[in-house]
Amino acid sequence: MGDERPGCLPGDAVLTVSERRHPAFKRVGDDLVLRAEVPLAGALTGWSLSFRLLGGRKVTCSFQDEVIRPGHERVIRGEGMPVPGRKDGARGDLRVKLEVVFPTELSDEQRAGLAEILRGSC
Repeated sequence: MGDERPGCLPGDAVLTVSERRHPAFKRVGDDLVLRAEVPLAGALTGWSLSFRLLGGRKVTCSFQDEVIRPGHERVIRGEGMPVPGRKDGARGDLRVKLEVVFPTELSDEQRAGLAEILRGSC
């Protein structure tokens, strides 16, 4: 309701809603995107990521039985933002995007060891 006076119709109330940036999550439509860096050793041998959702609930994503490739994405259905206009409580998805962090330098010994370990794996 806007201002009211006798003999006049009430005016419209206009609200402006703005979103604040979040340090961990980015909103894309109804989805939330979380970016995380994975050390190369974890990407190859198994890795877990724990974080808190916007409501405070703790979630752990485990990547124990898979090799994480650069740009890998895990989608957690229904953990994004509420979908406007839906009365059934529908929510978007949470997209966990993983970036593999490669070492900047390797010694000759490390390079030789990796070559031996990875020989025949592709």
